[in-house]
Amino acid sequence: MKQGIECLNSCIYNWLINDNIHINMSDIYFLGNGFNMHYTGNYGAHMIYTEQYEANKRFVRKYAPDSVWDNYIEEDIDSIDNKKVFLINMLEKYQRIIIRLSSSSLPYNKKFSRDKEISHYITVVGYEKNHFMIYDACPPVTDKDVYSGEIDDKDLLDNWNTYNNEYLILRYERDAFKEDRIREEVIAARNNQLKDYLKNPLLSNKKRYRGYRCFISLLEDMQSIFSNNIDTKGVMAECNRQLRIEGFEQSKKFIFDNIFTSGSDFENHDYQNQKYQEYQEIVKHWDKLIMNMFKAGIKGNVDLFNQVIEETKRLTLEENRILKNIIKE
Repeated sequence: MKQGIECLNSCIYNWLINDNIHINMSDIYFLGNGFNMHYTGNYGAHMIYTEQYEANKRFVRKYAPDSVWDNYIEEDIDSIDNKKVFLINMLEKYQRIIIRLSSSSLPYNKKFSRDKEISHYITVVGYEKNHFMIYDACPPVTDKDVYSGEIDDKDLLDNWNTYNNEYLILRYERDAFKEDRIREEVIAARNNQLKDYLKNPLLSNKKRYRGYRCFISLLEDMQSIFSNNIDTKGVMAECNRQLRIEGFEQSKKFIFDNIFTSGSDFENHDYQNQKYQEYQEIVKHWDKLIMNMFKAGIKGNVDLFNQVIEETKRLTLEENRILKNIIKE
């Protein structure tokens, strides 16, 4: 099991790798058109996000169309035993099953508040002595890259109910994953999405953006909260959560993964290594910028926040230069 970038993506990736199908996490992401950045121009839900979750569904529909993506329907009042039997039967038939639950309620959660439900996907791989065995390649912890262990069956089944007992069983033809075909389609999909990202379109007069301008516009719009008696701590906390979870941070890591894995798309190994190192620094700087943005909000420090805006503009220019190199523009 390899550490993932986004939970559902990593479940799909590790399933395929376990079946000796050569594919990369960023392949799944770009083939599903996940690199679509959005800024909605408000401080509510889905303020800034990518289509990383939808990308998984698009990928499965295209490359594994016979998959079963459904919800287990409870038929009895006392249905926990039925759910357990269902999962055990699926494990006997397919050896693994991907399920959706809340990461904040997982017993090994050390990262999120237990008061808020946060959608998360894990892979169930076995059952023994009233415990399910699971794999989690994006665990809500800070001290482990991956989690492999057991969960009490009742705890898992209760948690699974949080998202209506959603599950995914991948079913596919191996011919769909021929390496030459996948490589060509990934390059084409990635280039199209990066070109769209670099266009910086304004979608309407309501300041709905797509592309590289999203984060800059978000920060510029948020400048007013420091002078309008708005709860800067609360706004920044939500913004930090969305940047870390809803796809912005992950989008940088998927590009990084693509640079690392798509050697055949670069002029030579030295050039690939150069872009790899350059973008590695970009990822580190984005992490630091988000952290400083959060600190500015917590402390109500408008000077630090303005520094974040200027550094974001500089970093965006540098990142865009590398992205243009990747797509050869």
